[in-house]
Amino acid sequence: AMIPGNVVGLFRKTNVSLVRTTLRTLLMPDGDLPPVLPLGSYEHHASAQIIKLNGGGEIIYCGLDKPETIASLNLGAAGVDECIEISEDEHAMILGRLRMTTDPNRSLYLVTNPGNPSHYLHKRFFEQHDPTRRVIQTRSDENIYLPADYIAMLNTFTGTRKQRYVEGKWV
Repeated sequence: AMIPGNVVGLFRKTNVSLVRTTLRTLLMPDGDLPPVLPLGSYEHHASAQIIKLNGGGEIIYCGLDKPETIASLNLGAAGVDECIEISEDEHAMILGRLRMTTDPNRSLYLVTNPGNPSHYLHKRFFEQHDPTRRVIQTRSDENIYLPADYIAMLNTFTGTRKQRYVEGKWV
């Protein structure tokens, strides 16, 4: 989004969840952590759901609860928060929007907690070999920003919950 003229899409399954979680992290401090975008580095047009970065491009954000709203977008890159919530068709629709040449990488970035290995994302990223795809797997205890007592609480989870939400495994 820092590339002048670039347009980046930011998505989540529903607009409500995007505004209440992802957008808050982007624009507001979270405890001791600063917002991802420093205050004064952008203009936020909330009614249009556009963030214009000073000296850069713009971020268009929306939920996929009304997929027709992204049908004609031209994007240089896109990101999906909690992508396990979106369908394979919605994933394909976003990929089909990555046609701007302003961003030389035209990449789709996906963030999620792992789910069932039968999910299309597991198949796409762990079973199908494609050198253009990259996976970064982490565990909750590797996140240096999480408080120790929170990690301790997570470690009380058992079974599938612990494997997914603590160990980062697709089970």
